Amino acid sequence: ACMVLSAGIVGGGRGGKRAWLAAMLMLAAFYPLRWMLMCVQVQALITLALVANFANARLLTLRDHASASDLEQWGLRTPPPIVTADPVLQLRPCDDARTAELLAQMGLAADPYTVVALRHWPGVEAALCAVAQYLSATGRSALLLPFQYDQDIDIARQLQSEVGESIGRVPGAALEPTEIMGVIARADEVLAMR
Repeated sequence: ACMVLSAGIVGGGRGGKRAWLAAMLMLAAFYPLRWMLMCVQVQALITLALVANFANARLLTLRDHASASDLEQWGLRTPPPIVTADPVLQLRPCDDARTAELLAQMGLAADPYTVVALRHWPGVEAALCAVAQYLSATGRSALLLPFQYDQDIDIARQLQSEVGESIGRVPGAALEPTEIMGVIARADEVLAMR
């Protein structure tokens, strides 16, 4: 058996995430499981004693060289951190039948469509206006896809109100990651930001 810990940004902003990771690392030290840790950035771990627990991992992947360097400076030698692309790139889309079902539910089964995935950030109103103009000018159907449903649904609905429901379609519920991959794979174009 293998336990996978996916930590995002460790350190910095949210104490809850750091506390969660610390608890998981301590828990992993007491169980005879092999485990893998995937991180975006490793910054200022609570104590350097936690770094010793990394040595119990079978595999450690990071998305940036600075985090790998931090761990090396803190004394981590094994397993050697591997700097690589986000593991989500290995995710396979849902099957064609499920994708077709989802698209039919949203009225996108027959037409070419654009996937639009926006996120709230400073200045997003200008991007929202530009995307709305583009979609209105092309008249192409658009799947307004909230990647993180609870965070992105408001901006998806805001864009839908600007382009109209005949162009902009918003899923009625959160899609599974494999379903998101499926509808993106079938799209003619994708406009997204993170």
